[in-house]
Amino acid sequence: MTAPGHWLTLSESAAKSSEPSWFREHRARGRARFEAEGFPTRRSEAWRYTNLRALAEGQHEIAAPVTDEVARDLSEPWRLSPSSPRVVFVDGHLSLAASSFGGLPNGVTIRPIAESFDACRELLGDSDFADGFSGLMASLSGDGVLIDVGNGVSCPDPIQVLHLSSAGGRETVSSVDVLVRVGRGAEACVFEGIGGESTASSLKSIRLHAQIDDEASFDFVSLQREVDKSTHFGSQRYELGREARLTSTILSLGARLSRNELRLRFNGTGAGATLRALCVGSGTRQLDHHTVVDHAAAECESDQAYRYLLDDSSHGVFAGRVIVARDAQQTAAEQLNNNLMLTADARIDTRPMLEIGADDVKCGHGATIGRLDPEELFYLASRGIDVARGTQMILGGWADTSVNEVRHAELRDVVRRATREKLAGLAVVGGAE
Repeated sequence: MTAPGHWLTLSESAAKSSEPSWFREHRARGRARFEAEGFPTRRSEAWRYTNLRALAEGQHEIAAPVTDEVARDLSEPWRLSPSSPRVVFVDGHLSLAASSFGGLPNGVTIRPIAESFDACRELLGDSDFADGFSGLMASLSGDGVLIDVGNGVSCPDPIQVLHLSSAGGRETVSSVDVLVRVGRGAEACVFEGIGGESTASSLKSIRLHAQIDDEASFDFVSLQREVDKSTHFGSQRYELGREARLTSTILSLGARLSRNELRLRFNGTGAGATLRALCVGSGTRQLDHHTVVDHAAAECESDQAYRYLLDDSSHGVFAGRVIVARDAQQTAAEQLNNNLMLTADARIDTRPMLEIGADDVKCGHGATIGRLDPEELFYLASRGIDVARGTQMILGGWADTSVNEVRHAELRDVVRRATREKLAGLAVVGGAE
């Protein structure tokens, strides 16, 4: 698709004179990729189920920063315990007034990217943009943050990173980088909250780049509760060292179109990753998840379980790819996509894939597609539980399979409440959606 002139003009306006030359070149390479390729079309294998024409024709703009008071009000409903550090972005702009960096253990720092460009260069990596769209989002990059957890440091409270939209009727675009380094033997957890009050077709692009060093542990929990007209693009890129551990749980509950891309590479032996996602679709929402797990080192384990619950005419897409290098012997990799369809109009496209180059491995992949079991509903009805309540109980139990994987108790309660609220609004249980 030809690159629309409006988006090119917007891309050119995003650069700041205070940026170092290497970052300006990073933007320029992204813009060049977008100018050459434009928005991806459904002829591209990675985008065959996703139509971006309406987005390409939009007249989005970069919003001005909101007042400190507005930023505080927007972030207040997301507040965790008082001791939890908090980073707040509103319309892509970092709000220091609404953020709170107090209570950080010694050895943990949180800094705006604008104040730490040199430290960010390695984490941002090379400009290996997957397509024109990723190039465009890199060229539009606004504020960002660097979270650095020193060697051997344990950060007991989740670090909250909020991406919120202000109220308003304009089409806005924001593009944010969150960089995380978890040092050798360190432990940390990041909670990503995505939502807001915009009534227009806002577009958010949020990119997490995480380096998890040898023997370190990192938990990532993402709760996406965007409004109906919004578009959300999230990506996570992980590099794991020797015996490092990653646990990722992503909940996709909102947005008109939500697409998440996760790429993980094992660089050292004995590392492990547990990847979970729960997607709840209603109306005409589309929820996409794409994963690439690269077993480049031996004796590593990965376990993926992505679950979709689709109501009305919603559409889910799962494309998971596991790569096992020739020398990555004694790899254990599991990949599973479970789907529960609540109506005849709901749709799922699923493509779990394995590419195995080694011979001493234990790998499996699969997908299931099913519907509510009428016998379960009949059993509950025989005990005085009506269909709507029985349906909600079944769906809640089904969703808890993913929610229960969240290891931090406070975060587990937060995401469970959000999931229950979403399920209660589904048409199949008599909700308003």
